[in-house]
Amino acid sequence: MNKTERHQIILDYMHKNGKKGEIEELVKTCGVTNETIRKDLIQLEKKNLIRRVLGGAVLVEEFDEKPFNNRYWEKLDLKNQIAASAVSLINDRDFIALDSGTTTFCLAKKLQKNVTVLTNSLDIARELAVAEGVRCFVAGGELRERNMSMTGETTEKIVGSYRVSK
Repeated sequence: MNKTERHQIILDYMHKNGKKGEIEELVKTCGVTNETIRKDLIQLEKKNLIRRVLGGAVLVEEFDEKPFNNRYWEKLDLKNQIAASAVSLINDRDFIALDSGTTTFCLAKKLQKNVTVLTNSLDIARELAVAEGVRCFVAGGELRERNMSMTGETTEKIVGSYRVSK
């Protein structure tokens, strides 16, 4: 299959699967390597068809999200319930990854355990910087101003170099 066909398959997959595509699933769908999919996603992003995010991509139409501070207050009770459930699954000495987002931010606010956290979110990192017992690593990369998170190939390489338990 050529590049043009592969790009169409990627876009079709994302339309059928909630406007998202994880790299692992795209690799299986297209029968190519991670490297090829990453290059395809870069090219599709340059055409403004998708936006690359940690671990994959989303369609641009789905990506036009509100700023973090606006989204934080939406369904806050539900986010706090989810965060409380997630915290109950975390044990002392776990090494966890928290992607950027308002629900994971709520989780970070509730985290009162001796854990190590890897995140691509500056808001989460700032919250955890003052949390007793929490050691925090920030995956660097290109800063997305709208949600204060790091994205891109550099971020993916950094995240991929760690082994987290949750």
